[in-house]
Formats: sequence, structure tokens, C-alpha cells
Amino acid sequence: MRDIAKAYWEAPTTEGRALYRDRCVPLYNYDQSVSSDWQTRILWRNETALWFKGPKNEHGRMDFRSDPRRIECSTLLLVGDEDPITPPVFSEEIAAGLSRDNLTYVKYSKCGHGVIADKPDEAYAEIRRFVLSSYA
Repeated sequence: MRDIAKAYWEAPTTEGRALYRDRCVPLYNYDQSVSSDWQTRILWRNETALWFKGPKNEHGRMDFRSDPRRIECSTLLLVGDEDPITPPVFSEEIAAGLSRDNLTYVKYSKCGHGVIADKPDEAYAEIRRFVLSSYA
């Protein structure tokens, strides 16, 4: 999986994207028994993805790390400790740029990128708590 992901993110091709989609995307969830029907609802736009992905393309040139400091509203950041696409170290960097006074940071164990899919009861409870506390 590592080699497939590395090839796709470093030098995306149509074939590499198909391989990544079929082999790596299902691993976004930690719990492999979780329904994968969400994948059928994705509009897979290869032309857009190939234009966007890669270190020399838009995705590789984006760096918004200084922007979170501009966020003034309450922010909820839900993180899976086994997230293969946005590892916790990346989420921690995002959190570090946000105001601690307005940040709710929750990391779930045994959870991938799909926090709501992997931990629905806990994630929805946290979202409800966050929204209700924002209106208190």
C-alpha cells in the first residue's frame, strides 16, 4: 500500500489513481467492517485529480499552515489516531495554529480518516456537544 500511495501522491497517473482508489482508499477507515457505500457516491474526476495532485501541482504547492491563526470562531477538530491520509501529527500541527481558547480537539483511538464511520456514537455525541455549547 505504501508504494501505491507514494507513486500516486508523487507522480499521479490515471492507472496509479485507479490502483490507489481500489487498494488504499478502503483503508481510510480503521474498522474494515464499516460500510464502504460512501465510495460509490464519490464523483471520481480523474482529470481534476491529476491536475491537482502531485508535489509540483496545486496540492503539493498549498501550504495553509499560517492561516488557522486567522480563525476566530470555535473550532472542532476530530482526529483518528490511525488516519492514513491525515496522520495525527498533521492534525496536531493544525491544532497548534488555532487559538486554544476556541479549540476542541478530540483524538479517537482505533480510528481512521472516517471518524464518523469508525466511531459514530462518540463522534456524533461530540459534534452535538460542540454545537450546543456554541449556542449556550
